[in-house]
Amino acid sequence: MSSNAKLPTVKILSEGKSRDQATKNGTRKVFFQQVEVECEQFRTRVDMDIDSPDVAYKVGERFEWDAIADLIPGQYSSVDLARRMTLRPLVAASARGS
Repeated sequence: MSSNAKLPTVKILSEGKSRDQATKNGTRKVFFQQVEVECEQFRTRVDMDIDSPDVAYKVGERFEWDAIADLIPGQYSSVDLARRMTLRPLVAASARGS
């Protein structure tokens, strides 16, 4: 990655929430937070998986998302994103860039 390429930023929009997700073995509880992902090309809102509401990030916090670290091998030689996001505090990211 070039030194002037910017990683996407993630802003936490909601408290931790849960929903039931249907699987082939029944249903399971999934925990998530709504976040806004922004990069040079676009801005979008997505649900970010978390382990539980107890470990949720604070609403309003901002992070850099190391999407490259989250690339994993997919089915049929494709590349997928990991279920979890690798987030770094923006403070550490700005200190790293100077």
